[in-house]
Amino acid sequence: MVWTKHQNMNQPLVSVIVTVHNREATVERALASVAAQTYRPLQIVAVDNASSDNSRAIVERWMTRELTRNNGHRVDCLLVDEMRQGACVARNAGLGHAGGEWIAFFDDDDEMSPCFIENMMQSLLSQPASCNRFSWVVARTLMVMSDGREVVRAGWKNPSICHHLLGNFISTQSFVVHRELLDHVGKWNESLPCWNDYALGAALLCASPHPVWNEGVYHRIYQHADSITGNSVGGKCEQIAAALCAVQETIDRDCSAPMRERARKALFFRSAIVAGLLLREGHRQLAARFLEQPFASGHRMSLWTRMCGVVLRHYVFWGGRGAWRLAILML
Repeated sequence: MVWTKHQNMNQPLVSVIVTVHNREATVERALASVAAQTYRPLQIVAVDNASSDNSRAIVERWMTRELTRNNGHRVDCLLVDEMRQGACVARNAGLGHAGGEWIAFFDDDDEMSPCFIENMMQSLLSQPASCNRFSWVVARTLMVMSDGREVVRAGWKNPSICHHLLGNFISTQSFVVHRELLDHVGKWNESLPCWNDYALGAALLCASPHPVWNEGVYHRIYQHADSITGNSVGGKCEQIAAALCAVQETIDRDCSAPMRERARKALFFRSAIVAGLLLREGHRQLAARFLEQPFASGHRMSLWTRMCGVVLRHYVFWGGRGAWRLAILML
């Protein structure tokens, strides 16, 4: 179902893909925050991912109201149904229907900052030499924790793949990307139910290692008990291992030769940090099995690197914070 309006064609169209699954309490707030963007032309592609509550009907009513508003600032709206469950499946389905040259992704329970798209596109378009089909721009986001605390997600100006592998700087809502770059890296990995933005970020950095950096901090990203991202590592250990395996394959296949060994080391350090978290949660058997994975075993690493991994694991186990910063110093 399509809702459309004539758009200002002086700037490139940006499509924002919003996945929707059983969020009847928050989805309208999320869509309204996207529609409130100061940038035009803008398209919202909402993908209902087999919702069993009233979410789809709410999206449809909201889009109808958006069409009938007479304020001259409407956006193009498209509602897509995707019955195969999974956030990555839904995002790829939305990408298949998106009309924009530039793509952003958003979730159905968060709030987008009104200046996000405009500021990100200004950062891109202010560098015409880099604004091509392999361009993208990255910024930081604001996380709202379940207890009300607001935490700025870590970021790094001109991040390398190693920075991302250790600090997880590329999140679903933190970038705007040219659609051809997404196509080049194979879009979202539909086999990964969690840490899929981590895997996509690694793929993007392998293919286009110098994203534009925007200094802003954007959005309100709500963290809650049923978030896929969540806080517990033990409950999703196998899913995390699958994501790290996918990243290892990406590094081995696509990372440039000068950076490949550093990236492998960074992934090894990241696995040591995860193992430390598993131990801290009391999952000793899970940690032992996790450390047998190829990306965590360190069999290709030097003795010094393996020792650094042990230090990181114990540092995290004993409650150390900011282990990724320590790992960057160890690279």
